[in-house]
Amino acid sequence: MTRGILIAGHESSLLTAVEAEAGKRVEHFASAVISARPADAEWAQMRAGGPSRIALNWNPGSPISARTLVAAAQRRLGH
Repeated sequence: MTRGILIAGHESSLLTAVEAEAGKRVEHFASAVISARPADAEWAQMRAGGPSRIALNWNPGSPISARTLVAAAQRRLGH
């Protein structure tokens, strides 16, 4: 049984739809959103997703940050 998933990607209506569907299907999910405008990054982390959404920070330009993102999701969601 899936306990949680990690969703990462650019801010879009598709990402919002995937988050909404994940909220219905799993107990918890982690989401890392790449905002189109840097000033909106904080807003993107706080946007709707329900109580099952765990917002994570991610710098997509850094391979170290990508590994840190996966490790953070594992810690928060379980292996």
